[in-house]
Amino acid sequence: MALTIMLFRHKILFMNKSTLKIKSNPVMEAVRKIGNQLMLAKKCGVTQPTISKWIKKGFIPPRKVLLVEKITGISRFRLNPEIYDGE
Repeated sequence: MALTIMLFRHKILFMNKSTLKIKSNPVMEAVRKIGNQLMLAKKCGVTQPTISKWIKKGFIPPRKVLLVEKITGISRFRLNPEIYDGE
C-alpha cells in the first residue's frame, strides 16, 4: 500500500487509498510562536534550511527538543513523540 505525505497549510496530510489523516505540524507551531524560520534557527543554533528540513520531517530532532520546548513552551511530547511517548 502506497503512502503519500504532503505538506498543506502547515499540516501534514497522510494519504493512502482508504484514509486521509490530517496532523498538525509541531515544528510549524514552533516557527509561528517564535516569528519565522530564521528566528527559530538562530535561537536553536542551526541554519534556516535545517528548520525547513525539520518542518518536512514533522518533528524536532532529539538533540534540540528540550531547547525548543524551553523557548516555545511546546511540549517535548508534541515536538518529538517518537522519543517522548507520554512518560
